[in-house]
Amino acid sequence: MSNDLRIFHANFIVMKKAISLKKRGLSGHLIILELLEWFHYEYIFIGSTFFFLNFYLCPHKPGLSRMVKSFDLYGLRNASWDLTFLQEYRLKIEKEMNMKDAERWLVYSDDKAIKKIIPLLSSYPSESHSEFYNRIRETLIQSWGKKTGIGKKIYEKMMQYEGYEKFLNRKANQINFDLHIQEIEKKLDQELGLT
Repeated sequence: MSNDLRIFHANFIVMKKAISLKKRGLSGHLIILELLEWFHYEYIFIGSTFFFLNFYLCPHKPGLSRMVKSFDLYGLRNASWDLTFLQEYRLKIEKEMNMKDAERWLVYSDDKAIKKIIPLLSSYPSESHSEFYNRIRETLIQSWGKKTGIGKKIYEKMMQYEGYEKFLNRKANQINFDLHIQEIEKKLDQELGLT
């Protein structure tokens, strides 16, 4: 499978998981908190997908209410391709910033979701690590409303797992991870009636 298809497939699974949680009747912020835990223990964290779903599920999303066109296969696939584009772009920018690639990458898009998510995928050249994370924190707080405390709670949950990518209890770090992914997808397809 090509790298683009692997990224698409990974995003598609996350989209299905989010829709599965939504169908259980969970509110938007509880879906995000559940996803963060699921990313850590059962799957992998995908920043672009996390922010995409955050903006889709939060109450303060001016102009972003149609990010997922529909909850059928077409709508989920369409959103997953947008996310694949975002991840590919982030990888290109990382190579450029680390001087592993002499090419310069620019994005032109009128897609509001893409324009809103791209600045959150990596730090600016003049930005420190803490400034970058503070910008993410402020974005999450604004998207859920400053007085609710929800954005801060989501940020704290996200940071709870920061730096634990190699944690041995994570399914992603175990030998049978591919089999685990197949089981996750089979279960999600059954829950969503996609089989």
